[in-house]
Order: sequence, then structure tokens, then C-alpha cells
Amino acid sequence: MVFYAVLTWQQPQRAVMLSIGLAALLLVPPLLLLLPAGSATLVRWRATLYYSLEIVGIGVVTTLVWLDGGLGSPLTLLYLVVLVHGMAVYPTSVAMGMTALVLGAYLLLALAAGVDVARATTAAGAILLTAAVAAIGARSHISLQQHQLRIQALLHRQARTDGLTGARNRQGIEEAIDAQLARTASDSPTAVLALDLDGFKVLNDTEGHPVGDRILQQVVAILEHASRADDVIGRQGGDEFLVLLPDADGEAAGRVAARIHERLATESVPVTVSIGIATTTRREDARALLARADEALYSAKRDGRGRTCRALVSH
Repeated sequence: MVFYAVLTWQQPQRAVMLSIGLAALLLVPPLLLLLPAGSATLVRWRATLYYSLEIVGIGVVTTLVWLDGGLGSPLTLLYLVVLVHGMAVYPTSVAMGMTALVLGAYLLLALAAGVDVARATTAAGAILLTAAVAAIGARSHISLQQHQLRIQALLHRQARTDGLTGARNRQGIEEAIDAQLARTASDSPTAVLALDLDGFKVLNDTEGHPVGDRILQQVVAILEHASRADDVIGRQGGDEFLVLLPDADGEAAGRVAARIHERLATESVPVTVSIGIATTTRREDARALLARADEALYSAKRDGRGRTCRALVSH
């Protein structure tokens, strides 16, 4: 716009057009730096700002075209820039409203210039076609991005999920524990249960792996029923499990462990479980917390299995 005004300086209204172009160069880029990545991130004040900016943009283009002599001006191509930008950034309903504004501005210029109906209608159709193509391209791109995000999320879950039981795998549960400990405040305890199925190896060898697999799946279902809504269940491997209990002290963890023992007994699962409990009230290293839970688990096994032992609390 600025170059066009300078290169055609001998034509009328160039000083005004140059002023408008310079103002746009100074004001628009800083605002575009605040432009959100997509329509889903538009908060109310940003939506008002950018919708208003688009309306002002249509008005500015219309003014420039009028100052440059009307529809014969090459500046009418700027309408296409406004349309493509709107389709790429804003929701479909808003973008279609912008298209209506562009068409309205174009028809006003056509009426002012005395353009015949056939030419005006053909040009308006071209504007609509451009808007439609831009909308299809933008929505296809958005759909592709959303599909890629869903695939990435699915792969992320699969990489952290145990295929047999549906619980977190070792990587998944340890990441959950790391994340919880990273945000644990001094007044918000965290507990971990380390569980091992007693006699599972013998049963798995004598009854067969299909039976063993069903028992593992049954145990995870019991853990889900016995634990709280925000607890996270993970299978470390074999017959070893972990349960992360956010905002739980030793007493709360003990109640969850008791429910696990009770459900195993009432549902006639052919194994018992030894449980070690470790709690912390500080940002402890996950390995240290798990090591204390394992020590408590080994104590439970040494004391006769089918029971729960607690590790010393880390302050």
C-alpha cells in the first residue's frame, strides 16, 4: 500500500492514502503479535479486539479503493487478503459475517461507480467463491491438526498404558508420581502403595497364563474399586503394582489398603496381596519414595504376606 501510493504519487489523494498505509504498518503488526493460535483460544477481550480489527480493516480497504478511483483500483485485491485471513483464524460464523461485510462494501462501491448489475454480480460471486475455497482449506487444515493431535494423544496413552490390564505401565505410573511430587506442598501429603500378589508365580505356572492374565485383570478392577477417584493405578510388571494417592496421609492410605484386602477376600480371588505404604509431605525424589514403599512391602512379605506394612514417614 505504501509503495503503491509512492509509485503513483502523481495521482490524486496519494498523501491521504500514504498516511493510511503508514498508520496500518505501525498499528497492525503489534496487534497481530497477540493473535491467538486458533479460534479455540479466543478469550472474550481478544475476540472483541480482533473482530473489531477485521471490521476496521474492511472499512480501510473500502476507503482506499474509493480514494483510488473505485472498483478499477488494484487495491480491491486487498478484500481477498481480509477474507483469507478471516477464514484461517476465526470461527466459521464470524468469517461468514466478514464475507457479508466485504460483499456489502463491494456492492456500495459498485453502486457508487455505476457498475452494471451483471459485472457487479459476477465480481460478488468471485468474492463468495474465494471465501468458500479459503474456508474449506482452513477447515481442512484445522481438521488435519486436530486429527494429528488425537493421534499423538492416543500414542502417548498407549506408550504409558499396560496392554493387558489397562492400568498405567511402569513409565506411566512413575511419570504420574514424579508429576505429583513436583507439586506437593508441605501441607499436602502424598502416599504410594506398592503391591505384590502372593503366590501368583506358582498359580501362573500351574494353572496357565490365561488364568494368570484373568487374575491380573481382576486385581486391577479391584484396585480401581477400592481406591479413590483421583488415585492412579499402575502395573510395574509381572504381579507388581503401584497406587498413587495424592493428598493422602498414612491413615487414608491404610484405609485404601484395607479395602483392597477386603475386596480380594470377598471376590474370592485365589491370591492374597502384600502392600507397602510410603508417605511424604515434601518434594521427595520419586525413587526415594518408591524405595521406602518397596522396603515396607518386603516387610509385609517377611511378616507372613497378605498384610500391609507402613514405611517411616519422610518429613
